[in-house]
Amino acid sequence: MISLDELVVKDVMSTDPVCLHRETSVAEAIQVLVGRGVQGAPVVDEEGDLLGVVSTSDLLAALAPAYRTGEPLDVQALHGVKLQHVHDLLEGPPITVEEELAVGAACQLMVKERVHRLVVTREHRPVGMFSAIDLVRVTACLAAKP
Repeated sequence: MISLDELVVKDVMSTDPVCLHRETSVAEAIQVLVGRGVQGAPVVDEEGDLLGVVSTSDLLAALAPAYRTGEPLDVQALHGVKLQHVHDLLEGPPITVEEELAVGAACQLMVKERVHRLVVTREHRPVGMFSAIDLVRVTACLAAKP
């Protein structure tokens, strides 16, 4: 029986990540993420190189700045919000991992960096996403095996 200690990121990651082009509007990004049922996506440039990651939380904050500060939300003010491109929302370099990294090490990195997902890259291009839900999924599968 395989154990969690034996797994590497490529065994657990979601492949074929939903990627957003840097010029994708916030409105389009929301439609893509909701439509695909994902909580975050890599943002890439014209060559497909990784620039960062945008999450549903980032998109909400772009639409309603009070979302991050905890201030009461003024729904009426949302009508005048200028929708940016996703590259305007990127904060710092993306947290990336290699496919052969041990799952435990990837989890430690997520805790250290306080993120819910890591971009799995090969030659600076996203090839997958490793997220908290991927870890829950594999843990549930391993627990179900006798």
